[in-house]
Amino acid sequence: MDTPAPNIAQPTLYDGTSATKYDSSFGAKYFRITLPQGMTDQAVTQMYPDYSKAPAWNADGTRLLLYSNNGFWHLLDGNSYAYIEELGHNVWNYDGQDSEPRWSHTDPNIIIT
Repeated sequence: MDTPAPNIAQPTLYDGTSATKYDSSFGAKYFRITLPQGMTDQAVTQMYPDYSKAPAWNADGTRLLLYSNNGFWHLLDGNSYAYIEELGHNVWNYDGQDSEPRWSHTDPNIIIT
């Protein structure tokens, strides 16, 4: 049986200082981030974690890996949510388009593809 989503107001965009919202139905705090300044591809209108059971943050919480509607993965700062880069260069040894990259659970600098 499907359960409808709770009828709660969409939170305001996180600006680095605003408070989190609380959802009593799930007992969780949350906030919304927007597309960060510095995006290299202006065609990007959505960014999101790939899968709810796969952590978007790396092992130490310093980086955030999000998929976008342009078909590439993007790296953001895990604390400030500032844009770092579209993945696809030799430093990460990653072409940006593998379907299921995952962070190493122990090394915050490794993306497993």
